Amino acid sequence: MPTTTNMAFRYPALSAAPNVPLDVGNLAADVDAAWTIPKVFLVQQTAQTGWTTATNTPITFGSGSEVIDNLACHDESTNTSRVVIGKRLGWWQISGIYVPASNGATTYVRALVAKNGTVIPGGWGGQVLASATGFVGVSSAVTLVQATLATDYIELLGQQFASTGTIGTAISTTPVSSSLTAIWQGF
Repeated sequence: MPTTTNMAFRYPALSAAPNVPLDVGNLAADVDAAWTIPKVFLVQQTAQTGWTTATNTPITFGSGSEVIDNLACHDESTNTSRVVIGKRLGWWQISGIYVPASNGATTYVRALVAKNGTVIPGGWGGQVLASATGFVGVSSAVTLVQATLATDYIELLGQQFASTGTIGTAISTTPVSSSLTAIWQGF
């Protein structure tokens, strides 16, 4: 059965035998599925450590991290840093918060958004620290990312500049935790 280009709505081919109940049922199911706005909100549950200073590192969202994922764009056990936005083609609004490891030697932190492993220009935020201890968080820019292929994915990357000590992510009492949000905007 052929489908429409943008929304993949099924329709009968001209050569198909008429079956109005089936065709109307398919259309209703396809419209219903398309009406659901995909949303993903992840909150990191397990801290990461062992990062290299000044290196863009994907933030992982493992078991228990999915607050909402109504299109199964994220997998908590495989490629846990990725949100596959290609499950719904079109434009997605992406934002994230990176909470770096508490480290008295940290001088700068960055949160960056990447598509298919490449940092998106303008999709980052940063904060200069004066050798801060305690918890800080830095937001990425809120950016629009276009999914054009079924395999397209986004990630939140963290970058922590520190001469010594623990480098990675931190988790403490709520709300101190890295998070990633992706909301489909349309075509």
